[in-house]
Amino acid sequence: MDEQSVDDYWFKKGFFSEDPEEKISCYDRILESYPEVSSLWNHELFSLIWSNKGIAYSYLGMHDKALECFDKALQYNELDMDAWCNKGISLFNLGRYDEAVFCYDKVLEKDMSNENALFNKGVSLAHIGKYEEAIDCYSKLHRELEIDSKFAVIWYKKGMAYSSLGQMDEAIKCFLRALEIDPEHGGAIEGLKRCTRKKKEDLTGD
Repeated sequence: MDEQSVDDYWFKKGFFSEDPEEKISCYDRILESYPEVSSLWNHELFSLIWSNKGIAYSYLGMHDKALECFDKALQYNELDMDAWCNKGISLFNLGRYDEAVFCYDKVLEKDMSNENALFNKGVSLAHIGKYEEAIDCYSKLHRELEIDSKFAVIWYKKGMAYSSLGQMDEAIKCFLRALEIDPEHGGAIEGLKRCTRKKKEDLTGD
C-alpha cells in the first residue's frame, strides 16, 4: 500500500468511527504524515480534516480544542460554511456569544435561509439580551404545515424571548404553537403556565 493509500485509509477510518478519540487519533496520523503544504493534499481536504477533528473534540466537550481546529480549518478554506457554523457553536459553548453571532452572520451572508445558523444566532442573541433580534431569527425559520419536533423548539425559544420582553400574550401564542406540534414539550408547558400565571397576577394586582 503506497503512502497516499495509507492516508486514505486513516481518513476513512476516522470518518466512519463512532469513537471521537479514535477519530482524533486517525486525523492526527494523517496530519503527521505530510507537511501541510504537500501537493498531495489540497486546502479543501486539510480544511475537512481539521473540521472533522474539531467536531470530534466538540463531542468530547473540549470546546477550546474544537475552536482551535475550526480556526485551522478556516485558514485553509474561509468559505467553509459548516466550519463557520461549528466555530459558532464552540464559541457559544465557551460563553462567547457575540463572537458566535459573528460566525453565524458569516454563514447567513452566503445563505440567508440557513436553518442552523438562524436558530443558533437566535439562541446566542437571547443569551446577550437581544430578544427582539432573536425573535426575528426564529420568525424566519417558521414553515407553514411543518410538523416536526425541531420546529416546536423554535416556537418555544421564540416564546421565551417574548416572555423576557414582558410580552406575555405573544409568548403564550408561541408556547401554544409549540404544544400543537409537540404536546409533551416540557419547556413549553412550563412556559405557558408561567406566563398565564403572570398575566393573572398583573390583572389582579397580586
